[in-house]
Amino acid sequence: MIFVLVVILILVLLSVLLIKTLKEIPIIYARQGKVQQTSVLPFPLNPVGMVPIIFAIAFASFPYLISQIILKLGTNTHWVARGAEWIDVNFNIYVQNPSMLVIVFYFALIIFFTFFYAIIQFNPEKIADNIQKRG
Repeated sequence: MIFVLVVILILVLLSVLLIKTLKEIPIIYARQGKVQQTSVLPFPLNPVGMVPIIFAIAFASFPYLISQIILKLGTNTHWVARGAEWIDVNFNIYVQNPSMLVIVFYFALIIFFTFFYAIIQFNPEKIADNIQKRG
């Protein structure tokens, strides 16, 4: 029991450190051949935070939610009912041991949303404009 608590504490600590870590990129402003001013551009190690995980869990649970609605309300179409049953068995993320298919799907969604959200959040043109405005 104590071992589990120690592992959880270490994982929480590492997660906080990962989210709060900044890489400071030095910026040197030069005018007329000599260094006038230096500063740093703080760049987070994890610029997207928890947002990709939240989006991924929403998108991964959506097929299971639809299958549950179809199974509860019923359908006259045989192939829709069989598809809903297949999704109920293979895409249930709320069980103790989810299938490998849903784990891979969830992992792929986290990777996709991480890159997608990073592209939206990190705008190099805006950063370049801010640096240029400083002189």
